Amino acid sequence: MQRTYQQLIAEFYQLVDSQIFDESVLDYRILDRHIRMLETINVVQDSAISIFDMYRKKHVFISSQFETMLGWDIEKANEQGTYYMDERLHPGDAIRLTQAGIYFMKMAYADGRRPEATAQL
Repeated sequence: MQRTYQQLIAEFYQLVDSQIFDESVLDYRILDRHIRMLETINVVQDSAISIFDMYRKKHVFISSQFETMLGWDIEKANEQGTYYMDERLHPGDAIRLTQAGIYFMKMAYADGRRPEATAQL
């Protein structure tokens, strides 16, 4: 049975919500260093890159290539976050992207700590 986009999104956020974070060890300075590196890569490579923060449940970096390649308004994307991005995706692409996100999260969780997480795409 083919799952709807809403069902996939619900599964995606169920996986995100199942991740347990220790706020005392979250160090966002690491993110700042990674963003600087990604901005450098963004200049020399034709790739649109974003970082989704599973703790905050939002995109914390959206490269300017989204504007160059797709015509997106980066200020609005940063302001509206996932909603802005999701509204601009082709419905079929949104489904495949969400399926891929679920697949890779299940793979990451399948390290013995989460035996119920099996990777299927």
